[in-house]
This record gives sequence, structure tokens and C-alpha cells, in this order.
Amino acid sequence: MNILIDNRTNGTLVNMLAKQTNWRLENQYTFLERTKNEGFSIDTKYVIGEVDQKILLLNRFHSNNIIPFTTQPIIDWNLNPKQLSSCISGLPPLYIVRQHVRILTKPIDTFFELGPLYYFEIRAELPLNIDFDEVLVEVFDSILSTLGPVDELSARSRNLRGNRSQPDVLLVQTLLRNGIEGHLFINALDAKVGHGDVRINIYGRDGSLNEDLTIGKVVFAEYDSVPNYNAYVFLKWVHRACRSESLVHLKDLNS
Repeated sequence: MNILIDNRTNGTLVNMLAKQTNWRLENQYTFLERTKNEGFSIDTKYVIGEVDQKILLLNRFHSNNIIPFTTQPIIDWNLNPKQLSSCISGLPPLYIVRQHVRILTKPIDTFFELGPLYYFEIRAELPLNIDFDEVLVEVFDSILSTLGPVDELSARSRNLRGNRSQPDVLLVQTLLRNGIEGHLFINALDAKVGHGDVRINIYGRDGSLNEDLTIGKVVFAEYDSVPNYNAYVFLKWVHRACRSESLVHLKDLNS
């Protein structure tokens, strides 16, 4: 029996794993109460989904010599950049679950074949009630970290259905330090969308690259056991830009 610890009753990870006979879904607080009496099983795969105080739960696993799988975000992006760095470096061992955006398969050399890059666009159609923060972290890890550092950013988000606190649509416009401009558009309004559809187009002087980045299934990625600090700065950056609805520079995140 494998256990998914998640405070939600729906979501892509919950829906996928809950349908499989070898997975059990447990609320965080039920899990903590049960393991006080029963302890942890070393033969069980534990996945931590959307829970409160995720780091405290990770430390609980660490004290029992178990490395769990966990979804992102893991730490509170509201911290300032220095606190974010300290928090990430202090995390116990973990494996990170990738749900929505896979890593680019094209080698970096392919970008050079396109000549100087001008522009990229990422379009993501995702299921209802998706966690946009998790998608943003995966987008940064998969794409933006490859293309170059972000120099400035603006963003707008809207909650159009009004039945949850998270947005339904998000538009992010970026200018990278190397001069490449880009747009990211996330749409989570269509009830017919299953696991999602994520695509990227990159344009250069000598050609273009088009790639489907959708993950067909949840990936329990053991090679990515340290969260990307810059991805959390990017997440904080997007939220700041959405609140201000204006151009935001990196230095503004310390204020």
C-alpha cells in the first residue's frame, strides 16, 4: 500500500492515484495521528501533495529515516530572497514529483542552430482547479532556466469562475537578460481538459522549435532532489507582478 498525503479531495494527483488500488489517500492530520500510534512503514511509498506546513511533515519523515516524494511548492514563496535561499538549503532529503511540464528533450545545441533567439511562447491548457504555483515552478525548471535569467516581468491573473481563491487564467510577459522576449499563458477554465496540454514555441533568426511538453503521467523524479531556488524567486516575482499589474524588476522583490 502506497500513501498520498493531501488535504484536497480532488486535483490531478489525487484523482490519478486515488483510482489505483495500491494507493490510499489520507488527510495530513489523519496521517499524523495514525503514525503516532502505528509508526512509519519502510516498505511504503509516501507522496506529500498539498498540505499545510509541508516542511514540518518532511522533517517528521527525515527523523524516521524515510525520504518521501513531494509536490512543489515546498516552501513559502512569500519569504524574501535571502530567506528563501536559507530555507531551501536547510531542507531534509526529498524526491520531487513532476506533474504537469516535462523537461525539454531538445539539447541546448539545438538553440544555437536557430540563430539568435527572439521570442518564445508557452501555452498551457490545464484541468479545472489546478495549482498554478506548482505549474509555474515546473515551467521555470523546464524552460526558463534553460533560456536565460529573467530581467523584468509583468503579469495579470484573473479568477473568472469565482469558486476558489486561485486564478483561472494567467498571462506572464518576460524579458530575459539576453534580450529574448516571451509570453506564458495558462488557462484552467475547460472542464473537458483531462491531464492538460503544455506546448512551447521558440523563434530565432534561422528557424523555430516547437515542442509538446505535456507529461502523460505523474513522474516521481528522483534526480531532482533539491528545489530550484531561482524557480521560487520566479514564483514570488509573478505573484508580485499580478498584484501590482505593472512591470516588476528583481530588485523590487526585496521591498
